[in-house]
Amino acid sequence: MPQRDHSAPCVLVIAGHDPCGGAGIQADIETLVSHGCIPLTVVTALTAQNTMEFAKIEPTDPSLLARQLELLLADFSIAACKIGLLGSRQQIPAICAALDRLAKTPVVVDPVLTASTGKTLVNPELGHAILSELGPRCIMVTPNTEEAAALFKNVSSDEYGPEFNKAGYDYALITGTHASTPKVVNRLYHGGECVDLGEWERLPSEYHGSGCTLSSAIAAGLAHGQEPLLAVSRAQSYTWQTLKHSVQLGRGQAHPNRNLDVL
Repeated sequence: MPQRDHSAPCVLVIAGHDPCGGAGIQADIETLVSHGCIPLTVVTALTAQNTMEFAKIEPTDPSLLARQLELLLADFSIAACKIGLLGSRQQIPAICAALDRLAKTPVVVDPVLTASTGKTLVNPELGHAILSELGPRCIMVTPNTEEAAALFKNVSSDEYGPEFNKAGYDYALITGTHASTPKVVNRLYHGGECVDLGEWERLPSEYHGSGCTLSSAIAAGLAHGQEPLLAVSRAQSYTWQTLKHSVQLGRGQAHPNRNLDVL
């Protein structure tokens, strides 16, 4: 049996479960393992979905979520944290309490508001909590343009990044996968200014779990001690490669191929 690398950093993942494995906790696990990290996973919700349809979400009871976090934090040294889909507004206090105990640990938030197949998953109250309560406790947020627009309804697209910075996120990576541009343009904001502008070839397929892959890859880089700009740069390159080499397992969106050698 292979021996576990005891020097590998542990990354706490707080996210939902996707039974088809393209997105959610399973995408996070695959990404983190490929980056030499140990994933510690707390499931916020069970879902019924596949690559074509999102049918149902069943949130984890907040008390069970709190107990999972309490036990993990009592037992492990955590190098970074990634937060994905949240099941309910009632889960936020337990998550904030855990983050307060991880005050010096970098936290990346992927604000999953809709399923990649189109279904709205998060109500406005939870969306507001992602901004007002998670923002001051997290280093980075990684919304696509549609998610940013849903959180800032009366703001121009050029102001999405600065608004996330105002909400407390040190860095805001606004991804352009959903924008109607010839190339995918990602913008990284810090201190209200765009500090990095990345352009990527727009690939022809649709993908299930690209946002989960990106945010977890950033968290992995931060867990290994990379500065945010380097972690973002490497994570974007990795994610693009997972999409370029994606596999068509179901009848809908393709699965990113996260089994890549990145070390």
